[in-house]
Amino acid sequence: LVVAVSGGADSLTLATLAVGWARGRGVPCLWVTVDHGLRRESAAEAVAVGLHALQAGAQGHCVARLHWPH
Repeated sequence: LVVAVSGGADSLTLATLAVGWARGRGVPCLWVTVDHGLRRESAAEAVAVGLHALQAGAQGHCVARLHWPH
C-alpha cells in the first residue's frame, strides 16, 4: 500500500490509520511525500513526515523532490 502524505495533521492521521489497516492484512505500507521546493521549509517538513512514518510503523518513506527551472 502506498500512501501520499503531505505532512498536515489530517494527512498524518489518515496515513497512520492506513499503516494499521495494512498491518492487519499483512500488507506493507510505504509513505510518499512530494517536496515541492516552493517554501524554504518544505525539505525539513518532508524529513519530519519520514520520522512520523517510522514512528507509525510504516515500512518506509520516500521523498520525491521537484526541481523548478529558475
